[in-house]
Amino acid sequence: LLSARRPAPIGGWSLSLPTVLDTIFRALAPALPERIPAAHKGDMGGYAIFGTHPKTGRRYVCQNIMGGGWGGRPFEDGESASVSMCQGDVKNTPIELQELYYPLLFGCHALRTDSGGAGKFRGGIGVEVKVRPLHDVYVSRSTDRIQCPPWGLLGGDEGMTNLTLIRRDGKEEKLPGKFSHLLARPGETVTFLTAGGGGYGDPSERNSTAVRRDLALGYVSKEHAEQDYPAVFCRDE
Repeated sequence: LLSARRPAPIGGWSLSLPTVLDTIFRALAPALPERIPAAHKGDMGGYAIFGTHPKTGRRYVCQNIMGGGWGGRPFEDGESASVSMCQGDVKNTPIELQELYYPLLFGCHALRTDSGGAGKFRGGIGVEVKVRPLHDVYVSRSTDRIQCPPWGLLGGDEGMTNLTLIRRDGKEEKLPGKFSHLLARPGETVTFLTAGGGGYGDPSERNSTAVRRDLALGYVSKEHAEQDYPAVFCRDE
């Protein structure tokens, strides 16, 4: 599975690496609970939008990497909107440059509220990106962690999974984890959502100040906070 030899074909070979590392950490967690984090977004996480520029007639490819949430750690929350542990040498493309060079309009590039798993130390927050094409384009995305959410450790909750949506004709459609050459037209919106990290430790042990900070910053909605950290709200009452 991980070391294909000729003549076996390969494609997208790097996608499995973050999950392999998370799995190794999970196996070590019982022996080293004070050092091992919960699972992170576990995905290389990018998208490609391509077509023929309506003004120049030249073909183009807009490709970008998206960060996601890292797992909660034994001593602090997971990092948010960060690339996978296999991508320390990559950078994403600023929204301003994508709109400058390509016929695309971005509705938002923001943190994905409620995506991090609850825990004594919360999982990091994923990212939400909304794109509206200004002409007919094709969209491709290849993601993992669609059916297997980033897991929590020592009582922490799972993070949200990766997800892609397209809104057309007033309806929103959920797309598969891996797809290629999806036609998107003006008036339609493609939404890319990246996974959050798993939580570390029992959510009931989370500091109430941290919960209120998460609410104030929009990392967690009030509905989820009341559900995941009921003890904090009981103390307030």
